Amino acid sequence: MRAKKTALKDKVDAVLFRLAELETRPKAVAAARAVLSAAEAKIAEWSETKPQLTEDDFDALRTKIATVTDFLDESEAAQVRALLTCLCVLVRACVLVRACACVRACPTNQPSWGLV
Repeated sequence: MRAKKTALKDKVDAVLFRLAELETRPKAVAAARAVLSAAEAKIAEWSETKPQLTEDDFDALRTKIATVTDFLDESEAAQVRALLTCLCVLVRACVLVRACACVRACPTNQPSWGLV
């Protein structure tokens, strides 16, 4: 009994974690994109105010910003695909539950043999 309860709790915890992730991920991505935009703005400012930094330094920073931006784009696309998959599974599960309910609601046409 305890093993079943633990297994069920693990599944519920995974679902709750996923729901929390769906809520907090967009906020984290927005914050990361804001930091990246600020860094790009600083590059433009630093090219004028910090002559000790070379164009190679700025190129390296732009490359790192592009890498993080690509990672965020790929992560968001993967998140959308995962969400669509979850929705498809949910719809299929709902259809299955409705089908089961319809089967259970159907009267059983068992012949009465007069035994009841």
